[in-house]
Amino acid sequence: MNEIERRIAAIRTDRSRGASELACQALEILRDAARFTQAVDTAGFMQEIQDTAGQLIHCRPAMAAICNCTYRFLTEFINCSRVARNLEELKALSVQAGDDLIASVSAARDRAIRNGASLVKDGDLLASCSYSSSVIQTLKCAAGQGRSFAVLVMQSKWAGRSYGDMTASRLVEYGIRCRVIPDDRVDNHLSGVDFVLLGADTILYDGTLVNGYPSLELVRAAAKHVPPVPVYSVCESTKFYPRDRLANQEEGFDLVSPELLSGGIITEAGIIKPGQIWRYMPDLPDSFPLPAK
Repeated sequence: MNEIERRIAAIRTDRSRGASELACQALEILRDAARFTQAVDTAGFMQEIQDTAGQLIHCRPAMAAICNCTYRFLTEFINCSRVARNLEELKALSVQAGDDLIASVSAARDRAIRNGASLVKDGDLLASCSYSSSVIQTLKCAAGQGRSFAVLVMQSKWAGRSYGDMTASRLVEYGIRCRVIPDDRVDNHLSGVDFVLLGADTILYDGTLVNGYPSLELVRAAAKHVPPVPVYSVCESTKFYPRDRLANQEEGFDLVSPELLSGGIITEAGIIKPGQIWRYMPDLPDSFPLPAK
């Protein structure tokens, strides 16, 4: 196993980072595959990059951001191949394309985080679950702007890991008051909660949210509460997936129907209602193998 294959395998088994972080890692892998290639001709180089992209597209089927970012790199890579005069120029253009995409994706995520942070008010009580780097960074941003609030995090225990404890540990580092509650006690803790804030691993074409357990239990409890508690998901549009289902649903992920996302989806473009998500879907080329049919 070479270094690129080792890094792809690490993404496949990583359960401590969110989809946004792993998508940027996927772009870094593609950039570095171009930078350190041992190919001796253009045809071999192009095959190597497309093989690496194919492995990334299929390594985490529940995370649309990895797939979308990989497709975006492939599109840029093919464009580069049409103008490059030789192998060395194609390598350089491909590396630059990778750097540009990483910067673009990071900037979109930062805008979504700032938009999410603007919803948090002084004295708010929020609820969340699972582990989302976007949620953590959103709340860090709000705290950094001088707002004082508290967060209830469901324990989110799956396969021997407590993702809620992981989230709480990070929030406490940023001076945010946080309490972890048992997964089976969510109904008893929603009184006084101002809104639920979730991350997203994928948003499907119809607005369905794919997110870590126990997202579905939390949003159902929020919907049944009197009065209902608004539910938001914060994510950049690289997590939008232009299919109405995933062919291979990973264990530990819930499907949340769009009507349960009552507040909307917080993106770099603002808050979008789930029923309007299709307007913002990426255009994935038919010439590349799609992981979901």
